[in-house]
Amino acid sequence: MRYVAWVTTGYEDWLIEQINTERFQEKLKGLYADIWCPKVLTSFTNKGVTVLKKTPMFPGYVLVETEESKVAEVHRILKGIGLASSSGLSSVACYGILRDEKSSSSTFIPIKPEEEELIQRLTERSEDRTMGASLGVIKDGKLIIVDGPLKGMEQYVEHIDKRRKKVVLKMKLFGEERIIRGVLEIVGE
Repeated sequence: MRYVAWVTTGYEDWLIEQINTERFQEKLKGLYADIWCPKVLTSFTNKGVTVLKKTPMFPGYVLVETEESKVAEVHRILKGIGLASSSGLSSVACYGILRDEKSSSSTFIPIKPEEEELIQRLTERSEDRTMGASLGVIKDGKLIIVDGPLKGMEQYVEHIDKRRKKVVLKMKLFGEERIIRGVLEIVGE
């Protein structure tokens, strides 16, 4: 099953690098199948030049694939991975795995199948689990995405910026509304 781990924003890749070190590989051996951070291709302009950059799709979160019986142990080990500072260990990188706030139960909540399918669909064309750029047209005032990971997902588009080739998506993931910013080029009207 897949779970969502809440980490210090900006340290998603760092946490994954730490997990892949020999020290933590020994501790986590057999406890998890995969830990990753889905990415999204974003664009920004620097001195008049459009630059594409991969950023976390969900800042402050990584996805963990493990068996339900092993979640508590994986959580305990991840919680022990600290951030180094000049004064030593300053804070903890992995705060926890999201829980169901409506329930008083202490069980962890896995990613729902429809959420997992949506994340998979957004990142399926990429080996490194990155949502790439999409192409769209505007026909009779309506957006139609013709290619890319957003093809057929027009209902999630909240805003487009044709000049900057940006798109803002709004979708319900992990129990709340999430904003995902990506690249969408409008190629014709």
